[in-house]
Amino acid sequence: MLGFGAASEMQKTVKNLRRKPISSFEKIKDLNSSSGKIEKKEVSQKELAAIREKVQKENRIRTIRFALFLIISIIILTYFIGFYKY
Repeated sequence: MLGFGAASEMQKTVKNLRRKPISSFEKIKDLNSSSGKIEKKEVSQKELAAIREKVQKENRIRTIRFALFLIISIIILTYFIGFYKY
């Protein structure tokens, strides 16, 4: 074992940071606690259609923004590469 300087300090830090692993059963038990439960709600077809339409609109806007960003980036990159002299 190294017993001097920074190496010794690193070994002490690693030794002190070790923790007891959590078993899968404890993780599952924590998920089923009363604070983590999710209530199911019934949703009508109209509400589902409205949600679907809203999500599609958001996705369409996101796609258009990404396409514009990509096109502008390519134009700017082409402009600067065109003035690069070898």
